[in-house]
Amino acid sequence: MRIPRRAESADRYTLATTYVAAGSFAAMLNSTDHQILYGRRGTGKTHALLYLSNLVEHSQDVVIYVDLRTIGSAGGLYSDSSLSTTMRGTHLLVDTLETIHEELLTVAVEQHTADPDGLLRHLDLLGQAATAVEVVGEVERETKVGGTVEAARSLGLSAAAHPGLSASATRRRSVTGESRLRRTGVERHHVMFGPLGRALRGIAESLGPARLWLLLDEWSSIPLDLQPMLADLLRRSVLPVGGITVKIAAIERRSRFYLPIPSGDYLGIEVGSDAASAVSLDDFLIFDHARTRAQEFFAELFYNHAGARLKTMIHSPPQDAATLVGETFEPYAFPELVRAAEGVPRDAINIAALAAQLAHDEPIGLIEVRRAARDWYLRD
Repeated sequence: MRIPRRAESADRYTLATTYVAAGSFAAMLNSTDHQILYGRRGTGKTHALLYLSNLVEHSQDVVIYVDLRTIGSAGGLYSDSSLSTTMRGTHLLVDTLETIHEELLTVAVEQHTADPDGLLRHLDLLGQAATAVEVVGEVERETKVGGTVEAARSLGLSAAAHPGLSASATRRRSVTGESRLRRTGVERHHVMFGPLGRALRGIAESLGPARLWLLLDEWSSIPLDLQPMLADLLRRSVLPVGGITVKIAAIERRSRFYLPIPSGDYLGIEVGSDAASAVSLDDFLIFDHARTRAQEFFAELFYNHAGARLKTMIHSPPQDAATLVGETFEPYAFPELVRAAEGVPRDAINIAALAAQLAHDEPIGLIEVRRAARDWYLRD
């Protein structure tokens, strides 16, 4: 019952030591290809990305982990239907780029890099490209003409006819020249993909030979209509840059990476082309797909999470996963727990905790697992 339910609540060391590789999933995740990681809630996507982050840091590469639930005002501005999709999407792009900029600035200050001056210089360019604004509104032009010009004219008279008499006339003319341009409107952010791509390319070169890993978690927390716009930013500015690897964790039925547009082009990422592969955790963990493999995975999961705690509680803790399962569960109870979890580790932990409460200090039996599974699904 003391096993943490969410990866965010555990420290990096615990995440690294409790991680269980599901088949060949770990090897696929550790590749330098751009990937989309699918899985239902609770399947361990966050744990996998944080585990990968730990591996990357030990290999002297640079990693940026971004929880998209915390970007900008995801619960306010982005879901405000009174604003246009373009405005909401642009703010999402700017907020994401500012988060990446802040993380890279921390790397430049706190970590040793190959070219720190070049990194800081290109970070300035990244900031400029991400925060450019234009004024949208009415333009009013006003012109004035002014000034003074004097013209003098003399009248000549015959001295014989009019002795001692002379006359003159002066004419003055005013001309004013003044021009004023007044622009009224609102400032609007706009993202320049060209300068942005050049800045990211310079950042990757400044970090070299280290690789930059960009890990984007909780993709499905972004409103569905804005997801293709963020995906398009990645496709145009990040994915083409050598030295950068992007991993995205998403829920398959709540994600939209691709949106065709009338011109024949598309907005977003074409899975399988722009992103090299999409990996599904469900394929590795569902009981009906591979029963033996699923039971071995969950046995290792409970052993890794409970083993460290058991060492401080009893004199002779189980030495392996099979022993732990044999001493904790009655026959047929553990396969029933794996089947009830349906490939979701978080559900397995919660069902096991409820079953342990029902069993008290006795091994967990089949009846306790079924009662716990029923209670958990009615509750959740």
